[in-house]
Amino acid sequence: MKAKSIIYAALFTISMHLNMTAQESTDNPQLIFPAENIASSESNTGEVHLSILKGGGNNMITNFCFSPGSRNFWHYHPNAEQTLLVLDGEGYYQEEGQEKRVIKKGDVIVSKANVRHWNGATPDKALVCMTVTEHSFDGHVVQLRSVTDEEYGLSTRAENEPTMCAKLPMFADGIIRLSKVEVDPAYLDEYMKFAAEVGEISLRTEPGVLTMYALQEKENPCNITILETYASQEAYRSHIASAHFQKYKQGTLHMVKTLQLLDQNELNPSNKIVNYIKTQNNMAQKIIQTAGRQQLGDFAPEFAHLNDDILFGEVWSRNDLLSLRDRSLVTITSLISQGITDNSLTYHLQEAKKNDITRSEAAEIITHIAFYAGWPKAWAAFNLAKKVWTDDTETTEK
Repeated sequence: MKAKSIIYAALFTISMHLNMTAQESTDNPQLIFPAENIASSESNTGEVHLSILKGGGNNMITNFCFSPGSRNFWHYHPNAEQTLLVLDGEGYYQEEGQEKRVIKKGDVIVSKANVRHWNGATPDKALVCMTVTEHSFDGHVVQLRSVTDEEYGLSTRAENEPTMCAKLPMFADGIIRLSKVEVDPAYLDEYMKFAAEVGEISLRTEPGVLTMYALQEKENPCNITILETYASQEAYRSHIASAHFQKYKQGTLHMVKTLQLLDQNELNPSNKIVNYIKTQNNMAQKIIQTAGRQQLGDFAPEFAHLNDDILFGEVWSRNDLLSLRDRSLVTITSLISQGITDNSLTYHLQEAKKNDITRSEAAEIITHIAFYAGWPKAWAAFNLAKKVWTDDTETTEK
């Protein structure tokens, strides 16, 4: 902790020095640290340069220079926090489910462990930034998919027209719901403004909100039915915890006379509603793993290569043929059946949660395994799974 504090203090001092002495130019950003290596096109769009300033110890420190229009892929740092310091220029930063925001010289952004995010330069200005990332036994980074032009802001739409975020596919625990709302006639106009706002923001910014289609009865306009579809239970929980939904909920409590939430089943799954948006998320996502090289690169380089480049870089990356969710299910089943309940099972349980296996599904999977692999193995697995899903509650009502 002391070493970490010293590193942060030094970086803040550097940032303050740049604020006072660097030229105010974002077209030709000032480089006080090197950025000599070209970043891989497998995890970046456009020209990105970097240099690793510190690789050992408890943290990795990397200096980046993003050319105008360049950005990295959606990614996250498994069980590790990252701090980003903007040293010069101007760029973007976005976390999953949140709106993209502009970042400028002097900004400090902390990305919590396992939070999916991306960053890069603006279309017409370069970005120089430094990252301090905690070392993790689970690897430095997991790369997901490229940031689409629409997410980045390059669009054929009118400049001021808001863009839609890329959408997740519908998972096995997805929700199809009819919400029937009876509004007090005295507040109908005001309610409609709240409803329009929450619907527009939810569809535009939340990857897991697939449909919000509102209908109003002709004979009684105070009776409103909303078709809502969510990619998964986790997507729904994220939605109802969002600031825009809470604003809608608290602002309309006194306006709503009755509310019914009616979950539905599809009669013909092949006839998908057009609002189920297909996106690049349905394409294979390249998995980048570095745990093998970090932990065994010097001692067993060939094993590290097989672990990072073959197992994760090729096999796990064929998720267009078998989804990450299904691969997680197969993997945790295999590990539990063999009685492997060490850090590797903990890691794959955490990945299973991120790949949208819910708490109730995890409990059912382990219970099923118990009958074939043995009760003691299931007990050991349950103890780990409880820690991974400890904060989850499977609420199904607003």
